[in-house]
Amino acid sequence: MLPTHTHAHALGRLIADLESAAGNDVLGVSLAAIVHEVRSRTVTLELRDDALYADETLVDTAATPDAAALVAACRRHGVTRMAFTMGATPRELLQFAALLAVRDADPAQPSVVEAARRLGFWHLTVRGDDQTRAAANITPPAPPAAVELGDLDDAHWLATELVVTLDRAVEQGDAVQVATVLSRAIRTERAAMDAANRTGSADAHALLACWTDIVEHLTTQPAIKLVVGLLTTMDFSREELVRILRRAGPSATSTLMVHLSATPFAMDRRILFDAIVEVGTGWSVLVTHLDHKRWFVVRNAACLLGAMRAEDAEPALIARLTHKDERVRTAIATALLQLGSANGRRALERIIRDTSSAVRRQALRGLLTSEGLARSAAVLSEALDLERDTDVQMDVVSGLRELGTPHAVHQLVRLCSPASSAGRGVHVRRAALEALLELRPTVAMSFLRIEAQDRDATVSGYARAMLQKIGQAA
Repeated sequence: MLPTHTHAHALGRLIADLESAAGNDVLGVSLAAIVHEVRSRTVTLELRDDALYADETLVDTAATPDAAALVAACRRHGVTRMAFTMGATPRELLQFAALLAVRDADPAQPSVVEAARRLGFWHLTVRGDDQTRAAANITPPAPPAAVELGDLDDAHWLATELVVTLDRAVEQGDAVQVATVLSRAIRTERAAMDAANRTGSADAHALLACWTDIVEHLTTQPAIKLVVGLLTTMDFSREELVRILRRAGPSATSTLMVHLSATPFAMDRRILFDAIVEVGTGWSVLVTHLDHKRWFVVRNAACLLGAMRAEDAEPALIARLTHKDERVRTAIATALLQLGSANGRRALERIIRDTSSAVRRQALRGLLTSEGLARSAAVLSEALDLERDTDVQMDVVSGLRELGTPHAVHQLVRLCSPASSAGRGVHVRRAALEALLELRPTVAMSFLRIEAQDRDATVSGYARAMLQKIGQAA
């Protein structure tokens, strides 16, 4: 099974267990499996023509019944796309799976897509088909058309009319009218640009320059503030709002960040966060927020810089890895993972001794890549020797198993050796042995024979049972 396909398998298993009203112990195992999957990578699951795709690769649901349960649930609720980012919380995942596990949807209740939007999932975005959008009454009005280009005199006359209309709308707080004026102006500017590119004439370029000046004059801070406020409503086309904010540039990002930091509602925070990423401008504005006095503002800025793949912000992120709040350090480590540069990996090596297990886990993920292992073998070995958090140790073992490189096998051998395994928990020792059995069965067998004589009855019993199972299979 491809690594990205294990997301579908794990999520489907949790949905199936919820549907069958399984006990808490079973649900705990299923939830732990999907939490583990989303810790290590970002993945997008899509349902197209009744086929499930994980990061554009087809998932064989016939061979994976649990993934088939996910497909059935998505069909039932009109869900067509699910995007998971690293760090999704158990609460988010359990809530989402519970929404999908409902077999008889109540038409009077919000759809899964709408319910997910209202819950404001931070690390999970959900989209649905047209029927779901209609059921959720998400039908914003169509954006206004561009005005007729005309000539320079027409443009100056229209500019006066648009300025008067915009100023009146701003004064009255009429956000829809403000967005309408800005949308028309920006669309007209785009039409002028197309005409200038097509004809190349001096008149066409002069008209383009005129409309560019008009748009610059119209995109005032009070106007942009009203446009940002529309994002959390369904009163205007979201696509058009993003187009306006993108045209406004870094000043729009500043306004979005103010709203993101001020809103108390998780759903609105999710909407504003996504809008900043979609706008994609103003990374320098976000860097200034890395020095904010409130920890959650710094965390938001770091998360956004990672989601935007803002490579130019990497030095600033690295410089803040000593922030006093571990939640900020974890967000920065995640952002560096998303950027994926050699400098970022070297920075992760330096925080391998961080006091927070969450930060250490993120740092280790950066090293548990084929390139990271080749560059950071010594650091990873040190981390394995120093790490005492069982969850982090299990993440390391899982990563080594997935890699399967010679260096990864060498680390597993070290973990399984009597000298190294003595100080580790039973679950970690078992996971390391199972990984080694998959990658180097002959080597793993010798360790199983040793552990079959272990003083710990749990360890020796497990080793003997494994030896017997292998013998019967042979």
